[in-house]
Amino acid sequence: MRLLLSREAKLFDSELFIFKVFVSILTGYVLFHNHSIIGKDMISVLFGIMLSLEPVSVSGFKSGLGQIEASIIGGSVSAIIIYFGGINYITVPLAVALTIYITLTMDFKNLSIIAIFTSIYMTQFVQLNQMNEISVWLTFRLRMMAVISGVIVAVSYNYIFSKLFYKKLAKKRTIYLFEKLISNFSRFLDKNVEIDLLKTSITDTFIDADLIRNNIIDLQKENKNSNVLKKYNETILRLRNINHYLMDIILNDEIINGNDIENVINILKEQVKLLENSEKSFKYNENYESENKNVNKINIAIKSIAKNIKEATNG
Repeated sequence: MRLLLSREAKLFDSELFIFKVFVSILTGYVLFHNHSIIGKDMISVLFGIMLSLEPVSVSGFKSGLGQIEASIIGGSVSAIIIYFGGINYITVPLAVALTIYITLTMDFKNLSIIAIFTSIYMTQFVQLNQMNEISVWLTFRLRMMAVISGVIVAVSYNYIFSKLFYKKLAKKRTIYLFEKLISNFSRFLDKNVEIDLLKTSITDTFIDADLIRNNIIDLQKENKNSNVLKKYNETILRLRNINHYLMDIILNDEIINGNDIENVINILKEQVKLLENSEKSFKYNENYESENKNVNKINIAIKSIAKNIKEATNG
């Protein structure tokens, strides 16, 4: 059993995210646990925070808005059914079933757990008015106030943390992708490697590259004038291309000089050191050429990456 976070987890800022979760939950609890209304439903507040906290994006507004919309749908459907039919063995499952039906008509690919939870919440966590009677309005109000409060806390900390650490986030994810490529090229040199497993690893790297690039694009939306993010974005795209060239070499069963691949690995490792600030200059032989076209494409991409990294680390 692993007791410490892996290097990959650290490069994806798991430590920073855990700290952000701690601070966000602490803030939500301190602000609302004694509130006359919201304090009755701290579960929705804290759960709302967790669902809206984002590891990368600046605001997390979209996920927060999705929570609010789903809560309105589930709450409204249940409120109408309870108002006319009360709470019984028919209305409880009917509220859930109708909520599912409505959410699927809006997006048939995604089942809204938040809407379903709110639907159940409205029938099982009912609030009573001053006359000691079931109040649909008070129950709905409590749920919405708790959810919105949690979303506000999460969005606030998403914004603060991303503004403070967005350069660090982009750099670490770029290093992660570099190391994935180094691993792929190293496995390519291994004569005992199973080709199918290597292909799977390369395919996974494509997925990682697309995920990281989308992360950086999210950051660019709130930091539109950031040249650093622009350079990291270009770097990720070129790293993805290098991964593609490696896949072409494998699929075409091309004969490659082992020294060519070792040269690529060494250059990629030097770039990682540059990103980690353990080296201040980048050594690259611009005149290096290979007999293989894909290897030359890789070297051209590396040359462009070296320039981007230099500008990003100095930005």
